[in-house]
Order: sequence, then structure tokens, then C-alpha cells
Amino acid sequence: MTATDFSRIEAKRTAMKIPVSDLTQAAGLSERSYRRFRQGQITPRPSTIARLNNALRQFKASVGKETGDLGPVSTFKMSVVVAAFYLDGNPHGALNIDPRRKGIAADAGLEGSRIRRVAYWIMNQMFGFSQTDTARAADVTKQAVCIALGELEMQRDTDRDLDRVLTRIEEVFS
Repeated sequence: MTATDFSRIEAKRTAMKIPVSDLTQAAGLSERSYRRFRQGQITPRPSTIARLNNALRQFKASVGKETGDLGPVSTFKMSVVVAAFYLDGNPHGALNIDPRRKGIAADAGLEGSRIRRVAYWIMNQMFGFSQTDTARAADVTKQAVCIALGELEMQRDTDRDLDRVLTRIEEVFS
């Protein structure tokens, strides 16, 4: 599935006359990896396909063919809704908790924190926002986002349910 998606990305890149170096820079990839994808030496992950698609959309918007880009705050709220959907949670609770308060013991706070972590991941990995922009949109520190993303990736390695959720989100965005 991702090889076909990559072929579509390559066709769009060629049609839009975007240099590989510009696309890879916008997507946060190395040119070497991109060449290896193109040559079929390695298969890109769904999150990589999503980042490349997002970079293509940014180029499309920059030449005036697409309007209405979402800002970081709107994208964060949408990411919370998507995360809540896939985690069977409450987006309102995740948006209404104060992430700066320590020691939230209520179940809603714990559920909201989990949803917010996945939302940070969606913003950063699927939409291509920097950790700094994600932190500003979520009204937390960059360090909080960095720690949350690191913890989420470590948890993904051991938690099959979380890995399944993140893989499904990657597939939707690719």
C-alpha cells in the first residue's frame, strides 16, 4: 500500500516541478531516504507518507491553488478530536483540562492527558508542525511536548493497543 502511495507522491512532485531537496526539507526527511524509497530499496512508513503528503499540500497552497490552511490552534483542536475518536475518549475533557496542573488524579484528567499526547503526535508527525508550534497551540512548554512524544513512542513499543491506534491514524493520514 505505501509503495503505491509513494508512487503517487512522486508523480505529484514531478507534475508540480518541486525539487526533491525542497520536498524532503519540507517533510523533514533526508534526500538519501527519499532516493531509497524511489528506488524501492526501502518502504516508507505510513507516517512518512503522511509527512510527504502534508509537504506537497504546503507547496500546493503556496502557489495559490488551495486556500484555508489551518492554523496551529485549530489543528491542535482537530488533532484532539481525532485522538479522542480513536481512543474512545472525550475531546471536551482533553481540551478543558489544564495541562500545567500537576497531580491530576481524576480519571478524566488521565484520559485527557493520554488524548493530548496522541494529539501532540498527530500534530507533529501527521501534520508536520514543529514541537514548538505544537506547544504554543496546546498552551504547554516545548519540553512538555518533547517529553510526551518520547514517552508515547516508548509506550508504543510495548503497548499493542496504542501501536494499533497510531498505525490506524497513520494509515488514515497517508
